[in-house]
Amino acid sequence: MSKAPFVKVSKKLVLDKEVPATTKSVYLTLCNFRNNETGIANPTRRSIMRSAGIGDTTLTKSLRILVERGYIEITPNYIKDEFGQFTGERTSNSYKILDV
Repeated sequence: MSKAPFVKVSKKLVLDKEVPATTKSVYLTLCNFRNNETGIANPTRRSIMRSAGIGDTTLTKSLRILVERGYIEITPNYIKDEFGQFTGERTSNSYKILDV
């Protein structure tokens, strides 16, 4: 048996004929960045696009599909000031990979 690292993905998504290949690539990328203890991935949009080999518009569409079909949840992250208060300035997203 190989000792190479692997990525665990949802078989339901792999078999979902309603999900385009580019969206599956985004999902696979998120799974690759996922913390296996929390189920949360925190890659930048740029990292996702580079890894999945897609552009910004395709990423936006793919994330929408993954949310609508119940494969992920997206939580926006915001910058805190030196007092721990949110500034309202958005930084990145956290992507929770859902058990399906």
